[in-house]
Amino acid sequence: IRSSGAVPGYASPLGLDPARMRIVVDRSAAESPNLVVGANGSRTKVYQTAQDPQGTDPSTGALQPPPGNFFQWDGSYARPDFAAPYLVDDTQIEQSAVYAAARFSLADPLKLIAGARYATWDVDSHFIYDSPPDSSFNKSRVIPYAGLVWDFLPQYSAFATLTTGTGA
Repeated sequence: IRSSGAVPGYASPLGLDPARMRIVVDRSAAESPNLVVGANGSRTKVYQTAQDPQGTDPSTGALQPPPGNFFQWDGSYARPDFAAPYLVDDTQIEQSAVYAAARFSLADPLKLIAGARYATWDVDSHFIYDSPPDSSFNKSRVIPYAGLVWDFLPQYSAFATLTTGTGA
């Protein structure tokens, strides 16, 4: 980047012909509004099964045979047989978002940061302990953000922010 005359962090000459390119970086770039835009997303899949031990006492749910006196235990206990596995949780969550934020210089030591995120959630769930066990929902929301940064000393800054929750 430096060999093409660019300053790292402000411009990138990748894929351009250095002989035909001229990059100018204004010294006031640090004082101008700074903008960031982006997108992100994720997909989470949860699949969980369980197996219950067989040989439990139906009236108490305790394992049979009983484990005995804990203080005299020698570390041995027969491995119980287990029932067939059954589905506990089968959930898929998809999230996606686009966002933008900008930083503005209000005064020499004071900066304003403002932005927003548009997010969507898509959830399909089967969880045996929910009532009802099957559920599905889709939500979307704009989430605003605002903050102030005050550089009160060269090495120290204070900030305050305000945003809303996702409500998901």
